[in-house]
Amino acid sequence: MVCGRGMVLTELAVFGGFDSEGGHRYGRHVSRDTWTTRDYPVLVAVADQLEETRGQPFVSHQLAKRLPDLEPRDVAHSLTTLVGPYLQGEVHRSLAGDTDVIITGLTERGRRAAHLWPAEETHTEALVAAILAAAEQVESEDERSRLRKAADALRASSGRILEGAVSAVIAGVVGGSM
Repeated sequence: MVCGRGMVLTELAVFGGFDSEGGHRYGRHVSRDTWTTRDYPVLVAVADQLEETRGQPFVSHQLAKRLPDLEPRDVAHSLTTLVGPYLQGEVHRSLAGDTDVIITGLTERGRRAAHLWPAEETHTEALVAAILAAAEQVESEDERSRLRKAADALRASSGRILEGAVSAVIAGVVGGSM
């Protein structure tokens, strides 16, 4: 079968890294989980570096020293992938093919992925715990029961409550009442 540029499909498959049956030439079941093996460890190392230097920008080769299990080029490739969604920074490529990445910070998504920013559920669970603690301190069994029911309702509908609270705040700001 011939492709648009006149190359036979089997040749394209071989040059592209795939066999004639659509499998990867290194095997059909090769793990491509770069998040666990490369990108997440690099993200955590970035977070540690920024924490230790109190947010001072740094260059990718400085980070490579923190990750002895990864090749410096793999660290640079990971940083290139992470800049934008997870990291704030700039990617610089030389004509020789070298890549340097200047890291200036973490995005919100990067903070969440590195477990440096609480998940929304964390706030709800803290409120539920506070309500349950208050329930244990009241004298009336009726009031204790109402507080426990409120905590259960909050836990059961936390997503809807958060959406409602955010909507109310936005409506108040946009409506000019805040």
